[in-house]
Amino acid sequence: MKRKRNYNKRPWAVLATIIVTTCLPHARLFAKSEDSLATLRQFIEVCNSYKQIPLHVNIEVRLTADFVTKPQEDTGLFNIDCFVIGNGAYITMGGDTQVMDDSLMLVVSRQSKRMVLSPGTGRIAEQMKRYTGGIAADASLQKFAAQYETFPPEVALDEAGTRSIQIKSRAFVLGTRLAKETIRLRFREDTKRPVELVQVHRKILLLDSADYEKLKAEPLYAGKLVHPTGGVFFLLKESTSTYTYKLFEFGTGVKLPLQVGSFIVKQATGHYAPAKGYESFQLSENL
Repeated sequence: MKRKRNYNKRPWAVLATIIVTTCLPHARLFAKSEDSLATLRQFIEVCNSYKQIPLHVNIEVRLTADFVTKPQEDTGLFNIDCFVIGNGAYITMGGDTQVMDDSLMLVVSRQSKRMVLSPGTGRIAEQMKRYTGGIAADASLQKFAAQYETFPPEVALDEAGTRSIQIKSRAFVLGTRLAKETIRLRFREDTKRPVELVQVHRKILLLDSADYEKLKAEPLYAGKLVHPTGGVFFLLKESTSTYTYKLFEFGTGVKLPLQVGSFIVKQATGHYAPAKGYESFQLSENL
């Protein structure tokens, strides 16, 4: 039986968590070389090189984890197809579709035959940044450098015409010298557009002393057990999200496959109802 995935919780936001850059804490700025800052600047530029409207981008997302504790969040393979024009967007992921215009946002689940209507943000360009990943173009380089640093190796130009940049968070996992997050960005040298982005998140899971001693004897958990002071025990978990950029299209030829009005129609009462072809769908209004 095909497993149903929870597209409501993680996937609609999964690309937004590639790099969290808003509401940064007031961190102490570390001493940084010009070379390091130049690499971070290039990282930001590559993440935003293709964000121009109209846009059609297709991204494959693969989720894996060394220890699976939440199957629906830790594992998965799905495709995101995103169309953005000046006054609307159309995004599909698995069996779900999100359509928006300047005033309305509609999420359509074909599997459950449900539609949820909410107010639109009125800022289509910002929505594009959420779903296509990366870091905001206007993010402060100094603030970003206070949170992330580059680390080697920086891969030279390969036969495919791509280079790679690696960055890691300055924050460590409790009880270790491991970065909480690492990101490897591979991009084309000629167009400066991303090819693949691999993001690794690390966190610790609480164990009791009996489980800690049991796992310590198993080779699989070598280097994965953490025992800081205070009599507490943890298991180190790594979750990896891989984003492969399959297609970029730009210009006036980019059109929305469907719009909000393709799914719902406004009635005389001011409420909405499913449009023709979607009469069997249940519509919820959160206006």
